[in-house]
Amino acid sequence: MGNIYFKKGEFDEALACYEKALKLRVKVLGKVHPDVASTYNNLGLVHIRLSSFDGALKCYQKAMEIYKDYFDGDHPNIGTCYHNIGSVYYQRRSFDKALELYNKALDINIKHFGESHPDVATSYNNIGNIYDS
Repeated sequence: MGNIYFKKGEFDEALACYEKALKLRVKVLGKVHPDVASTYNNLGLVHIRLSSFDGALKCYQKAMEIYKDYFDGDHPNIGTCYHNIGSVYYQRRSFDKALELYNKALDINIKHFGESHPDVATSYNNIGNIYDS
């Protein structure tokens, strides 16, 4: 349901659904599970849309913490977290920190997907946006 509300631009409703999903997933799966981390990422996306950058950062950092506990340090999901956290810093105009995080995401994406992958292109695009700013 949260995804549907998100796609419709109904972010308060999406937030409520993702918060319910988080409670259920933690209860059923435990605190350290990729599905729990995924829900934190979804919550972060909603916070970004609501211009709640502190809320987004907390959610993305929690997702990163879970993924690092569950996967190896260079898993693609960790790369996604670096990208998401970098996006928060980009929105805050903290370009040096955003660049550092986008480069970490880029390194992970190249390692796992090679140079010719959409996630790699996204990383390069985000880095380019910093230099345009």
